[in-house]
Amino acid sequence: MKFLVAFHFLLGAAGTVILAYGAGEVAAKGFALGAGVSWFNLLSLVLTWPWILAKKLVALSVGVIVLKFAILGSIVYVTVFSRAVDLGWFAAGLTTVVVSVVVTAFVVSRESPEKAER
Repeated sequence: MKFLVAFHFLLGAAGTVILAYGAGEVAAKGFALGAGVSWFNLLSLVLTWPWILAKKLVALSVGVIVLKFAILGSIVYVTVFSRAVDLGWFAAGLTTVVVSVVVTAFVVSRESPEKAER
């Protein structure tokens, strides 16, 4: 999971730098905020799920899911209605998590094909 978090961070940083030079500061700011929100969301999952699953704490896992989505929903709500960033680039930043997960799946499956078959 370290690869997933690191790759997502690098993807967000690279996208922000490319957009800053190519599309301007407003696009880079929106993309960076979206990628940052999705990175913190991903980081919270990577840090909490192994601990929760090891102890089989069902109530805590439901609490983490509800709290995580409540915080994420609040951030998205405030961002959308404040009009502080370009919403298209913010959404693009949020979707970087999809690219990160797909790339990580390919990397992990190539590293250990016997684990991928299970």
